[in-house]
Amino acid sequence: MHSPDSFVAPVASLAEFADKHDIAFSQIAGGGNSDQPPAGDRIAMLVTLCQEFSIQQWLAIITQDTLTKKEREMKPLPEEVLYSSTGREMHFTNTRSALNVQFVGPFTLNGSAVNEELNAQLRIPHRTLVNQEQLNFSLDRYGRTAMDLTQRCTLAEVNMSALYHVASPHPLSGDQLEKGKRFLNTVQPTEDEERTVFSVSAALNAFLSAALDINEFSDVADCVLNKPSFGGIISGFGVHRFLSYDVGTVRSMDAGYVRITMPAYRMPLRLLLNHETALQAVITMTAARPPLQTCAGNIEVYAEHPLDPGKRLLIQSIVTKQCHIASVRMPLDLPRLSPLLNDY
Repeated sequence: MHSPDSFVAPVASLAEFADKHDIAFSQIAGGGNSDQPPAGDRIAMLVTLCQEFSIQQWLAIITQDTLTKKEREMKPLPEEVLYSSTGREMHFTNTRSALNVQFVGPFTLNGSAVNEELNAQLRIPHRTLVNQEQLNFSLDRYGRTAMDLTQRCTLAEVNMSALYHVASPHPLSGDQLEKGKRFLNTVQPTEDEERTVFSVSAALNAFLSAALDINEFSDVADCVLNKPSFGGIISGFGVHRFLSYDVGTVRSMDAGYVRITMPAYRMPLRLLLNHETALQAVITMTAARPPLQTCAGNIEVYAEHPLDPGKRLLIQSIVTKQCHIASVRMPLDLPRLSPLLNDY
């Protein structure tokens, strides 16, 4: 696990821009317990792209907004149903919410984009609609649940990764239900625990989809992605995206390290495109309390190209709804991902 000094500081040009626009430096603070964050709640993320000896940074400010009249009149989102290999049928409600995102940059060691362009980026936000229930999901609850389920497997002398536990929007076959009995008998999960395990994927995908909906951020993320070949895209009729993670790899984090008072957890995952690893990452997650609901409780995403570790991306939550950036002295470099994975 890398140490606190692996955090990356804003480059001078970004810090100067933040100061000019009254974005002061401070620590992350946890918010209230509301299921619906009030309009105006915001958090920002420092996005750092490292490609060999080149470093670029962006400031992403995410603000909760109210739905417009046209958005409120849209057809309601359908209820989601998942069928588990334990035999359970779980129902999830879905409602829309709106986020405005200002993606400002790039900033480099030698300066930044021209002021007119930066000001335009700050003045004209990107608007994206998200599933509020998915962003509301408390990732710290998943962390606690994952570690508890893993502990039960440890006591039973069973490897969690060897157990079959899946969910599908369609009823499962008899063979799948039979394979799921070992997990059911060993772990004996409650329905709430199962809902928690399967909800984390929706929460992470909601955050990822909202980010990739911004063309400028999508272009940055492309720099660290190992994309499917053109032939693979044609044969697969497009690109299928899937997040792969293992409940048994969740670890708790020191609250001092993540600079918040709420419990936090870390977990490695892979982004698969057409069943091939496109990105390997480690995420740090906590409770999705306002204003952290705007980012689904993701306070750090550290990602790396699976074939070229010189291409690395770090996304850090740094701003509370008062718009304060965390102030810490840090070297301007990104660690390699492999040392982080040694603990898993």
